[in-house]
Amino acid sequence: MFKFNSVNFSKEAKIFKKIGLPILGSQLVMYAMSTTDYIMAGLYSANDLAGVGLGASIFNPLYFLTAGVMFGIAPIIAQHFGAKECGVIIIQTRNVLWVGLCFGSSYI
Repeated sequence: MFKFNSVNFSKEAKIFKKIGLPILGSQLVMYAMSTTDYIMAGLYSANDLAGVGLGASIFNPLYFLTAGVMFGIAPIIAQHFGAKECGVIIIQTRNVLWVGLCFGSSYI
C-alpha cells in the first residue's frame, strides 16, 4: 500500500519544479506565439486565419518533435561528463547536431 511521506514529497517536488519549470515556460511561450499569430491573422481576414491555423497545426508538432530529439542529448552528455569521458561528449554532441540538422532541413 502507498503511504504518503511529506518529507520525500517536498524533496521530489523541488526537483520536479527545477526540471519542469523551464519545460513549462517553453511550452507557454510557444502557445503564446501561436495565439498571437491567430489574433493578428484573424484581424486581417478569415482566409489568413485559416492559413495560419493550418500552418501552426503542421509546424508545432514538427517543432516539438525536433525539440524533443535535441533535448534528449542533455542526459547523454551528463552521463558521459560524470564518467569523465570528454572525447565521447564531443562525438555524441556532433552526432545529435547532425540529426538536428537533418530534421530541421527536412522541414524546409
